[in-house]
Amino acid sequence: MKRIFSGILLTTVTLLSCKRSGDNRTYDFSWVDTTRMSEKTGIMPVFSKNATCINLKDLNLEHGTKLSNIADSVNIIQLETSTENIIGKIEKISLQKDKIYILDRMKNPGIYVFSDTGKYICRIGQKGPGPEEYIEPTDFDIYGDSVFILDQFKAKLLIYSTDGTFISEARLPIIATGISVVNDSTFLFNSIDADNSHLGEYAGCNLFTTDQDFNIVKAGFKRKHGLYTSVWIPSNFIRSGKGTNYHPAFGNTIYNITPNGDIYANYIIDFGNRELPEKFTYEENWSEFISDEIQKRYLIFPGDFVTSDNWLLFEFLDNHESRFCYHNRLSGKTLLTYGFGNDINDIPVGKFYASKGDTLISAISSDMIELWRDNMPENDREIILSGKYYNLIRNMTSDNNPLLLLTKLKSK
Repeated sequence: MKRIFSGILLTTVTLLSCKRSGDNRTYDFSWVDTTRMSEKTGIMPVFSKNATCINLKDLNLEHGTKLSNIADSVNIIQLETSTENIIGKIEKISLQKDKIYILDRMKNPGIYVFSDTGKYICRIGQKGPGPEEYIEPTDFDIYGDSVFILDQFKAKLLIYSTDGTFISEARLPIIATGISVVNDSTFLFNSIDADNSHLGEYAGCNLFTTDQDFNIVKAGFKRKHGLYTSVWIPSNFIRSGKGTNYHPAFGNTIYNITPNGDIYANYIIDFGNRELPEKFTYEENWSEFISDEIQKRYLIFPGDFVTSDNWLLFEFLDNHESRFCYHNRLSGKTLLTYGFGNDINDIPVGKFYASKGDTLISAISSDMIELWRDNMPENDREIILSGKYYNLIRNMTSDNNPLLLLTKLKSK
């Protein structure tokens, strides 16, 4: 059974409502040569050299933290809205060159492309059962001038040009939920260990490396097949300047996968005596895991994180509520907060999805903007709506596409 963690707040309501029963779709993996896999596939070793330990045991949780404590500026991009590009729910954002790529995985499935000023360019791919179509755009990555769209329900990869032109598609030997393109001949796939029973001794692996023909060449992060709760999160892979950062669900370690395939523990998060015992991630203990007693006793890190040039941001649960950790790689400073008040331009910053350099990219939906605007105190409304974004905020309705915010972080 897959369970999905996503959204602005990872509350207990989210934990309960995002359970998703396993898909009954049948897959034909009769072509996968497991004998060849046993002979050719290597197991990925993990190294712990120079890992950064982030100690959360003795840190104080800050209230009413000002965004200006860690950021220099916040710029806003208003995404163009038309009948062709209504975004239902953002799962992933990627900024590449002068384009913004946005994944709506479920509500209006597709990859939507905008200019860096918010002008709509195109939609990549179409939902459907036929060739050149996907049942679900589960994840995507961009490499060079190509967009790689992963469809977990067809167990295939569709490749398009960045202008939306279909190039090719390929079947995959696994059911995967995440993709990161390392280079022309190396691909990383995240999988849910309960999904790939056809892989024999590799059935419990969560991470796979394939070649350009999508033959599995390495597998790693193996667990006992079927023992653990299956969890889907939208940000297993975050590309960094030194490879790809990777986080398996519920682990307290964020790894770095180098371009040559070596795996290093990058960040180790120390929750002290509030670290969640592994047994509560077993499928048989799910009901106990979501109970009030366990949610109050332990700190839970399902998996959402973002890395920039100098910062790590991740979200975790404490007694049913979201907490946010910001760690600066240069200074070693770590900040714990309930969330930031945007004292730079007052607009709620929303959920962070990605980064470019030391700029974090976040989004806030139009209905959240409308709710915030219509329920703020009258004096605050007069101040905010008389400022730079007066027309934008005043005219925003729930029918509009989300706002994107680009938050430039301080170097230290």
